[in-house]
Amino acid sequence: MKLDPKTACPLSPALVRLLQSCLDGRSTCDKNLAECLFLSPETVHTEFKLIAQRLDTHDRFEAVMIALAKKELATLGMAAPSDVLDGCVVRQPKAYPVYDADYAVHVETIRRELEARFPTLHLMGRNGMHKYNNQDHAMMTAMLTVENILTGSRAYDVWKVNGDAEYHEGRPGDADDAKTRSDGGLRAVPARVRP
Repeated sequence: MKLDPKTACPLSPALVRLLQSCLDGRSTCDKNLAECLFLSPETVHTEFKLIAQRLDTHDRFEAVMIALAKKELATLGMAAPSDVLDGCVVRQPKAYPVYDADYAVHVETIRRELEARFPTLHLMGRNGMHKYNNQDHAMMTAMLTVENILTGSRAYDVWKVNGDAEYHEGRPGDADDAKTRSDGGLRAVPARVRP
């Protein structure tokens, strides 16, 4: 897919070419891109600043991620780049689910509120659902979410993926331990220590 400056973003053909080079898998290193495009590293650096300014992004990496998201949406047949009016990158450092006695209640409260207020917002994966899933389960939530979007309904409850909380990539001996566990494979939730 090639970016079209008339429909994808307000960039000149030269800036689109630079951004396309990143999307095609070339390095984002100024020197390497400069060699590929027959430009000076200083020109590449200046053009990336201009791209970030015109796309209202924090830096070149956000611009590349947003352009890559447009490309992937088009590749999947979900949207044309011209359908994407804006984009942003949300960084969530050190976000990791913490399971405590009230975890399930809090997540359910947030889930219901989001579904009621933002019915077209679909949460998936570890950070989206704030739920610790292994990679296979996280990807399954994404695939089922796509099915829900395509059907225009919530035919699949992605919150039930890995509902039994068993981890299938355990250490040797874990399979035997799981058979004898009394909690049915559910996550061990720490309890408050009472004085």
